[in-house]
Amino acid sequence: MIIDTDAASDDFRAITMFLAIKELDIKAITTSDGALTPNEGLTKLRSLLFSLNRNIETAAGNEIPTNNPEWRGFCQKFSWGKELSPQKSTISAAELIIQKLEKSEKPLIIVCLGAFTNLYEVLKQKPSLESKIKKVIWYNGALNPLSDVNYETDKIAANFILNSNLIVDVVTNKEKKEMVLDESMLLKIKEIKTPFAQIIYGSYSVLENKTHPQILWDDIIPVYFLYSEWFDMEVLRKKPNQSIVIDFPAEEVKKMMLRILSQTYFLEKNIVFETFPTDKNVFLHDVAEISDFVIEKYGKDEWKAIILTNELHRHLGVYSIIGAKMGMKAREILNAEIDRIEVLSFAGSKPPLSCMLDGFQSSTGATLGFGTISLSTTSSVLPSAIFSYKGKKVKLTLKSKIHKEIENNLTEGILKYGNLTSGYWKLVRENALFYWKNLNRNEIFEIEEVK
Repeated sequence: MIIDTDAASDDFRAITMFLAIKELDIKAITTSDGALTPNEGLTKLRSLLFSLNRNIETAAGNEIPTNNPEWRGFCQKFSWGKELSPQKSTISAAELIIQKLEKSEKPLIIVCLGAFTNLYEVLKQKPSLESKIKKVIWYNGALNPLSDVNYETDKIAANFILNSNLIVDVVTNKEKKEMVLDESMLLKIKEIKTPFAQIIYGSYSVLENKTHPQILWDDIIPVYFLYSEWFDMEVLRKKPNQSIVIDFPAEEVKKMMLRILSQTYFLEKNIVFETFPTDKNVFLHDVAEISDFVIEKYGKDEWKAIILTNELHRHLGVYSIIGAKMGMKAREILNAEIDRIEVLSFAGSKPPLSCMLDGFQSSTGATLGFGTISLSTTSSVLPSAIFSYKGKKVKLTLKSKIHKEIENNLTEGILKYGNLTSGYWKLVRENALFYWKNLNRNEIFEIEEVK
């Protein structure tokens, strides 16, 4: 992500929330003219980063001489942390954004908390960089027809960006009366002991003019970034690459702001659960015994995939678990989003090897019903699959040594207990737990690129 700010007080809160999101890689933060001049904003921004001990590259954009809003005096006095001496940037905002876009291996999200001045300068200089921008998230009160402060500050820049092919998500608070930083919310922020919450509370506790309206405007964007599915969006008919917020659950969004500041937000994209359970008390005893180990060693994403696989599969199975581990590894290799991958399976349609399909579904989001999993028509049946994402393909195959060991265990179980007896299923469960715990997805597969 790259963030561009005009240094209003709501930008201070929004940027602080973005800084609290541990998983977010902020490549740069630039300042544009708006609430403050770009250089005034740069000093405030650097004060915030210094106070939070964050080392992120910054730069200031060009001034708009005619811009001097009535709230500038308030913003000049408003504290962003330990006050630093004014210091001009050695590089312009546009130059810094260009550098970061050109160096990035994948497209970046641009968050604009003010006018589009700096992004306009970037694309005027390097039009080809439009392809390096995944999307733009912009705060503005209206889109059709266009109005509001961030548009009015630099209409030329805004019209240029909105006439491009960039995906632009416009966030607005819809003038909901609940979207205010009131005394009650400030007291809740005070109780949060993270540096992010404390710096926000500290800035408001020393305000001389406590009657200045603190409306939650740009503060909404970090919540939108994490949980866009909470927001109802209206797509412009004539520009389907542009959309604007038309409704959202205000109280839930305010609660999530507090969770972001406390760093207790959740990133999981679940359908039913808010966050996927890891509490030992909700699992059967033998699963509870290995839960801490497997979550720490293999991560919550694999834990979730294998739990879902086992419930879908209706028993703990070795090959279904291996299928889940294989799908997780393939997604990592391809850097693939969930629900966006296609799978060609060589595991056939008969158990036990075909049980891998259930693991593929839970770990990749591909399904037979949706048509994103298909079965190879070759005669060979192998613990193997080809995974495809955005034109890239990779084939993963369970190492033959491990495959033979599993087959031998199954054969021994049948000889000892008989096929599909209670003793057989007990052994299958024990084996599944063993392999769940001991097979590392980074070590058990042969991997080859497929043209």
